[in-house]
Amino acid sequence: MRIVALLAALLLPALLAPAQAESVRSGDYTLYYSAMPSTMISPEVARAAGITRSSSRALLNLAVRRESADGLGEPVEADISANVRNQVGQLQTLRLRQVREADAIYYLGEARFGEGDTLDFEIEASIEGEARSIRVRFSQQFFTR
Repeated sequence: MRIVALLAALLLPALLAPAQAESVRSGDYTLYYSAMPSTMISPEVARAAGITRSSSRALLNLAVRRESADGLGEPVEADISANVRNQVGQLQTLRLRQVREADAIYYLGEARFGEGDTLDFEIEASIEGEARSIRVRFSQQFFTR
């Protein structure tokens, strides 16, 4: 469990720091998202979390929070789907794994990429009891070195 806590400590700041992660808000909910080369995760943390460290793998990190008046918000469970398309149009449907640790709920997925590929991510998060889902599209370029 300490390794999972370490993983949360490494990944959660990326979700909470505006300079490192992006977000989109819909009503009372915010979807936080970031993508990074999987080699940015230490071998120990990757092994404990089941992440494949590779110079040709991107790690997608997602979380949904219900905003609150105190500004802290609370994590919520969501049904999230993620697709990635590379520059030549190849589509990958990502298998997302939910991770729960203390006061955090986040979702991890991995995508393959080639040198200099720009990946186009399409994410949809549905929250139980909410009529509308949260959708976001973003692109990011990755390098194998």
